[in-house]
Amino acid sequence: MSDSLHALLSPSAAARWMACAPSAILESTQKESTSKYADEGTCAHAIAADWLQQLLDGKAGVAWEDYHPGVDLLQDTLDNGFDPVEISQDVQPYVANVWAAYREACETDWTAKLYIEQRVSLDRWNPHCWGTADAIVSGMGTLHVFDLKYGKGVRVNAYHNPQLMIYALGAVDLIPTAYIPKEITMTIDQVRLQHRTDYTIMSQTLLDWGRTEFAPAAQLAADCDGQLTVGPHCKFCRVAGRCPALAALSTILEAEFGDPSIMNGKQLATVIPLIPAIRTWCDRAENVALGLAMQGNPVPGTKLVEGRSVTRCVNPVGAMQALKEAGLPEEAYCETSLKSLTAIKKALGKEAYEAVMGPYIAKPQGKPTIAPVDDPRPELTVNLDSEFGDVAP
Repeated sequence: MSDSLHALLSPSAAARWMACAPSAILESTQKESTSKYADEGTCAHAIAADWLQQLLDGKAGVAWEDYHPGVDLLQDTLDNGFDPVEISQDVQPYVANVWAAYREACETDWTAKLYIEQRVSLDRWNPHCWGTADAIVSGMGTLHVFDLKYGKGVRVNAYHNPQLMIYALGAVDLIPTAYIPKEITMTIDQVRLQHRTDYTIMSQTLLDWGRTEFAPAAQLAADCDGQLTVGPHCKFCRVAGRCPALAALSTILEAEFGDPSIMNGKQLATVIPLIPAIRTWCDRAENVALGLAMQGNPVPGTKLVEGRSVTRCVNPVGAMQALKEAGLPEEAYCETSLKSLTAIKKALGKEAYEAVMGPYIAKPQGKPTIAPVDDPRPELTVNLDSEFGDVAP
């Protein structure tokens, strides 16, 4: 295994480089950027790992009130501007799920192990791929791989998820051959979306996938071979804004299909899956152009200008005092409002929240949207008479 900090073929980016082989090498030439969301996720993973270790050491309980981060971790979380108590509450379901799986494994095998933030090697498949699995439970007849996701964006499913399957391949090589079970379970826990999905696969099926799909794709990616391929995987690609395949896509589609309003269903079926990639390229291209302009090299035909800004109050306490002294009645400048439902749920707890708030909350039906057929959400039934009764044939 290489000693480099990051793998060229990162499991977290596998969906991308397995679909678009050159992207791995191209992305490696770009500096990795960070964000408050990434930093927040890092803190959440650190707290979850610390909590699981404290459980193993008998220093914590599964309830969030029974866990206290170590001093260094607590300080690091606060220094990054995040609330350790809030994060602990968020990751508690993941910690409880992992711990329950470990305790269940221990019931049938007292030598069962819980691996926390375990670095796994994929050397026998490709030396450029390795990664860190959030948690692995192993025992006689048990192998369970867990992945904690702290983001609140797109829901991710465990079914045939390349990242998890790569971790599972690494987990297989982590344990004695005699311990490899017939089936391997993988779980993705998106705690802030309350979205957990499990996927169980036969061990032999996983190994066959590694041999026939993962290993060949990894070799192509390591060699920077194959074609640039456009798809949903482009969304988080660091070179999307400079990708010639994405740049040519809109022109190609317009030349091929023309006006979308006259396209038939078969033509739209080709285009719809590519829309996120086109949007991604447009956003990334704009960011690249902005970066060049900020360096004093604006793209020909463009200039750097000040964007829209919103006036905000920088000292609410002082402002309210000034308004009061000006003789303005309090109700004219100050109002009270209910805190967010998420904050209330955390304060009450899930069961009490449902009992107290149930009569006062409602979730309206979401606006209809297009999704792939494998999306886990149920399909909407459209009443053609009511929806399209006034449309001429």
